[in-house]
Amino acid sequence: MITAFIILNTLFLSCEQYDQPEYLTKASDVANYIFTVIFALEMCLKIFGLGVKRYLQDGFNIFDCVVVILSLVELV
Repeated sequence: MITAFIILNTLFLSCEQYDQPEYLTKASDVANYIFTVIFALEMCLKIFGLGVKRYLQDGFNIFDCVVVILSLVELV
């Protein structure tokens, strides 16, 4: 399911274009908020399920954590 969300997020990001219609900009912004929340929840669930120590033993999880944190900073 998360893989499907990643693919959808990539599609939304790739739809941005120069001088795009306002509705597309708004849809992209809303999608960005939704996907950021989904990915943050996934990260929190994995940390809760695995524990911080085990979560941080996997390089992919560290990368995922950095991406999620940067996305949350971008929203702020």
